[in-house]
Amino acid sequence: MNKKVFLATIEWIKTNDDGKISIPFNESKYCPQISVDGQYIVNESSWSVFCLNFKMIAPNKTDSYIKYLNQNSAPDNLKTGSRIELYELGKIVAYGEIIGEIKINLNITACTK
Repeated sequence: MNKKVFLATIEWIKTNDDGKISIPFNESKYCPQISVDGQYIVNESSWSVFCLNFKMIAPNKTDSYIKYLNQNSAPDNLKTGSRIELYELGKIVAYGEIIGEIKINLNITACTK
C-alpha cells in the first residue's frame, strides 16, 4: 500500500503543433500516467497519478501535489529527487522532479480526463 503524497515541480511542454501549452491548473480530477526515473512500466503495468497543480512558479511551470491512484498496489518508487514524466494518451506532456514527501490528505475518489 502506497498512500504517500509528494510535492513536485513540473514543467509543461507544448501539446500540439501550434505550440499550445495546456496546464490543468487547480483541476481536481487530473490523472496522467507517469514514468519515474525513466521507468514507464513497473511490475508489468503502467501507472497513473493524481496531479493537483496548485501554484504557478514560472511560465509553464507549477508546484504540484502527486500521488498514485491505485494506492493498494502502487509501487514505492517515488522519492525526493526522482525525475518524472507525465503522459496523456502516450505523449509526454510534462516533466519534473519530486521535491519531497508531504503530509496532506488528498481525498480523491475518481478521475476524469
